Formats: sequence, structure tokens, C-alpha cells
Amino acid sequence: MRAVYFTAAAMSVAVSSPVEAQEVGGPYIGAIVGQDSVGVEYGNSEGDNTGLMYGVVAGFDVGVGSAIVGIEGEFAETEVGYSEPNVAIVGDRAELSAGRDLYIGGRLGFQAMPALRVYGKAGYANTRLSVEYDSGADFVFDEGATLDGVRVGAGLELSLTGMLKARAEYRFTHYGEYRNDEFLDDGIKLSRNQVIVGLISSF
Repeated sequence: MRAVYFTAAAMSVAVSSPVEAQEVGGPYIGAIVGQDSVGVEYGNSEGDNTGLMYGVVAGFDVGVGSAIVGIEGEFAETEVGYSEPNVAIVGDRAELSAGRDLYIGGRLGFQAMPALRVYGKAGYANTRLSVEYDSGADFVFDEGATLDGVRVGAGLELSLTGMLKARAEYRFTHYGEYRNDEFLDDGIKLSRNQVIVGLISSF
């Protein structure tokens, strides 16, 4: 929840500051930080863990009438992990650690006010996952894997100067299943909810 409060505070400060109309179109780059909540489902068991995420974003927008259409890419890191006991047998434990996250997709935005843009986004995501399993007896498994997924999101961008914008965004990503027949009867489903803020600079 701290990231949610930080987002609200950041946008409040931005709104109370002198702002300029948004530039339409062109390349941009920025830095983001926020709250990352990773959800895990296995059989009838599910849970989630929350932590900090941070990364960089870059993209290119094109003005189409009163709207913008663009493509955006992102590289992010997170320290979020998840641990579950009694996965396959009583006394065992499986641990998943989320790693780097890649995203590329499109976005569509509209000017709600001269200085405020509202946008939606959707695209492809790929995350790195570290999986450890300890049977509690004589079997230990450690593997790195990647999962493909789909991300959708929505956000606000407020122009602070001619080139600098403040961004607040929510997004949801659903990945495919991680499977390993050595110790899993079912696949592990992974998803994440994120609330981020950022500073974006046009150039």
C-alpha cells in the first residue's frame, strides 16, 4: 500500500505545481518505481507476496488527431519471492523468486486536459523465475526458467515542463504455467499486480 500512497502524493504535488500542455508525439525515456505483488497458484493453493520493483521505460508516440498511439518497452527488476510448504509431500518446500521482467507493447492515449493525458496499454511480457524445491529428505532441485505473459494497464501522465512528465500507472500481468514433472503434479501459475510512478523525459 505504500506505493499507492506514494503515487497519490506524487500526483497531488504535480497537480499543485505549474504545468504545461503535453507535447504530442516523439521519443521518450524514463525511470519507474513501485509496488510489485506477485501471485502464485498451484492446485487448490494460492498466495501472493509484495515488494519493491524498479526499472526503466522507453517508447515512441505518434499523434493521431487528438489521440496518441505509441509503442513502449520496459526493463524492470524486483526482489519479490514466494515460499510454500507441503507442495508435493508433507514436509517439502518450494520457493519461487521473481527476477527481471521485460515488456513490449502498444499504448493509446487521450488528452483529458491540456496538461493531463490518460492512456491504456497492452502487450507481451517475459519474466525470469528462480525455482527451488527441497523434499525435506534426499531430493533438492534448483532451476531458472522464463515465462511468457500478457500485460494490460492504464495510467495518467501529467506534464511538468515542456519535456518532463510525471506518470502514475496500474498494470496486471498474467504469465503461463511453470511445469516440472519431477516434483509437480500441476503447473504453477504466476501473475502480478503493479502500481508504479515514474518520471518521463521527451527528447
